[in-house]
Amino acid sequence: MQARVLYIAGRKTREDDLLEILEALKNFGVEARVARDLRETWSAFSPEEFDLALIDIDDFSPGGYGSFSGIDEIISEVPSLLLSESGSLERWTRALEAGAIGFLTRPLDAETVTRFILKLVRKTKK
Repeated sequence: MQARVLYIAGRKTREDDLLEILEALKNFGVEARVARDLRETWSAFSPEEFDLALIDIDDFSPGGYGSFSGIDEIISEVPSLLLSESGSLERWTRALEAGAIGFLTRPLDAETVTRFILKLVRKTKK
């Protein structure tokens, strides 16, 4: 069974980070689809189609507090792992309150992220 991930990589996502994570996902047999903004996200999103959303929240949560503008619904409908530059306690707390199942900060190791994604997918599919 192949895991299916929607990677919501905003405009602030570094291209080399994106490519490294996509390559690691591919190497572990994970099917990934990328959305670069909210329009692409909503055209790609269907809760039945994805096992997990990997969301770079720096574009969607100005200042890291309050609502995750435009992605709250995704977080509530599909298990979501959030990525950010900032690992502040407030941001972690808000991510968990929004329903995220995990929160990672940069710098990222693509292989570690992918192993974490696979572990989360296995747990959520039980």
